[in-house]
Amino acid sequence: MIFTFPSEPIAPVAGYEDLVAGQRYSLGSVSLDRADTIGFATDYDPQPFHLDDAAAAKSVFGQLVASGLQTIGAIFSLSVRVGVLSRCNLAGTGMTDVKWLRAVRPGDVLSLEWTILSVTPSARRPERAAVHIRYDVTNQDGQPTLSLVLHHVVARGSGI
Repeated sequence: MIFTFPSEPIAPVAGYEDLVAGQRYSLGSVSLDRADTIGFATDYDPQPFHLDDAAAAKSVFGQLVASGLQTIGAIFSLSVRVGVLSRCNLAGTGMTDVKWLRAVRPGDVLSLEWTILSVTPSARRPERAAVHIRYDVTNQDGQPTLSLVLHHVVARGSGI
């Protein structure tokens, strides 16, 4: 995988109080090559259209495609590497609204944009909040490929 970070570095937020619903972050891109696609599929998703050109040509995709699970992993890895939540992310509690909108092919460049959907401080633990972030992914042609909402647990700015 090749990670390309934003041209202007994004400073890590101190805590959940620095996040506001509607806020957007462009987090750069990641590309998967043929070896990445086949390697992941061999280990985790060994379906013929992820492993073999001839089988993939006969599939609904018409050519080799990356696993949707690999796409999620690559995009999540990009978001962690950029580090927006590096000072305050405590955990994740789930993922909803996962939509694979377009197949990812070896060589595609996937760009990630976050939108903060909600920030809800905990009633029981005010030092943390539930933060829901929509991950929107487009390919090099600007076509949507993946969308999901990740549920983060984020610390207040006083730190973890």
